[in-house]
Order: sequence, then C-alpha cells, then structure tokens
Amino acid sequence: MPWQSTDLAASMGGIASKANDAISQVQGGLNKLNNQVSQMKDNVSSAVSAVSSSKGALDKLTASGFYMVTLSPMKGSWSSRLSSAANAPPNLGFCCGTAVITMAPDISTVVNAYQGILDAVKKPMADASNIVDQFDFSDFIPDEEPEDLFELDESEMAAKDWGDIFTTDEWSATTLKDVFGGYAEGLALATNKLSKATKSALASVNQTGRAASAITKGLNATKALMSRMQDTGVYRIALLPGPGNYLQRLRNEPGAPSSSPQFYTSGFVCVTVAEAMGALTSKYETLSSIVSGG
Repeated sequence: MPWQSTDLAASMGGIASKANDAISQVQGGLNKLNNQVSQMKDNVSSAVSAVSSSKGALDKLTASGFYMVTLSPMKGSWSSRLSSAANAPPNLGFCCGTAVITMAPDISTVVNAYQGILDAVKKPMADASNIVDQFDFSDFIPDEEPEDLFELDESEMAAKDWGDIFTTDEWSATTLKDVFGGYAEGLALATNKLSKATKSALASVNQTGRAASAITKGLNATKALMSRMQDTGVYRIALLPGPGNYLQRLRNEPGAPSSSPQFYTSGFVCVTVAEAMGALTSKYETLSSIVSGG
C-alpha cells in the first residue's frame, strides 16, 4: 500500500475512532447523569410533599378523643359486656366510631377471630415495604463469582514512552502493546472497569435475589394474614356521626348481631363523642380512611 499524505487522526483511524467513541460515551453519560439529577430533584420534591402529607396524617392519628374497649373471647352477650365495661365514654349527645364483633357457639372460633383482629391492627401495612423483613435471607443461595473476573495489573499495562523502550533509528523486536501503549492501557483499564462492573452487577443480582427472598417471605406471611381475615366471619359497623348514645345506636342499627348470652363473643369498639356534630367530622374521616379506605 503506497504512502499517503494525511493528518495524524486519519493515519491512525482506529485510535482516533476509539477516542471519538470514548468522547461520545462520556458525553452521553453526562447527558444521562444530568437528566437523572433533574429527575432526582423532582423525586425529592415529591418525596418531601409525601413526607409532609404522611406527617399530617400521623398528626390526625395521634389526636386524642377516642375511646376503645376490647372484648376478650368469652361467653356472654356482646351488648351486655359493653354496657358493664368500666370507664365507658360519657354521653355528650353525639357519637361516631366503628365496631367489630365476632360470635359463635364455640370458644375456639372467637379465639381465632380475636387473634386475627389483633394481627390485622398490629401489622404495619400502610406501605408495601412494611411487609418485608429485609434481613431474612435464610432461604437464599447467592451466585458465585466467576474466576474470569480477576482484574489485570494496570501498572504493568501502563503506556511507556518509546524513548524508554526503543533505540532511536534502530529496529527492535517488540509487541503491539509496546508500540500502541495508549491503546493497550486503555483496553486494560476498560477490561478492569468491565470486570468491576460485572462484579457489581453480580453483587446486584445477589442483592436483588436476597431482596426477592425476603419479599417472598413477607408476601407469603401477608397473604396468610389476608386469608385468615377473609376466612373470619365478623359483624362490623361504621357508626356515622349522629345523635345518641353509642351503645344504644350499636344495638339499634339494622343487622345488629344477636345479644343472646348463649354465644361466645369477642371483638372491639372504638368511638368518639362530642357535644356537637361538627366536632366529629374530622375524627370520623380519619377513622374511616383506616378501616374502610374511604
């Protein structure tokens, strides 16, 4: 092939091409990074709003003014047990709340139902992340790191000046690594970066696998809880804000459970009382958002 009059970039097109590719990749990476920063800022803004909203909801939950009674599993009329319970809320003219009552001819049914009620109110399921024990990796077997991912000695692959390894104006036996040292060094650096990235990816695979294992356990436990809840028959009422004594209203609402003393009963009642209807609105909305999702 004849000599050509050209420039250095064109005369070493492979090296120039690699350099241009590197510039393009770095610029593309920078563009993506800037986009990610912008998206992350938006996410942070949204997260701050969500935190503020969540704290506002917690403020409502921590507001006082509710009365709670639990009916442990035992034989007897639910309404009689409520009327005889100590420290009953006063009758201020208006009330609202919720009640869940289970009743059966045998004690085991109401015991199981009562335990299901306790599990349901104690399980922190306000968010999907809460159902996972993130440290429960007992069932997970990680993938081992392949031997091919050993890293090269970069100091051995570093480019050297021609004057340090070749005699000027004299032929020398050599390797392409010595002639094109920058290319070889770049390839070694890229290889190590790829090895590190692959190790990182493998670590991510294992980390994701561990997370999947933990999620599976948490999901199964929560599904079991939901199954128990669906298999447990109860009487439930949403006592809207209105006039009257809470116990009288519970007894008189349509579909109220039997007050026969021959049944075993368990459950809970949570109510709030006020001297005016308007004082109950916000409290009932908070209560309803929990038990009814409204």
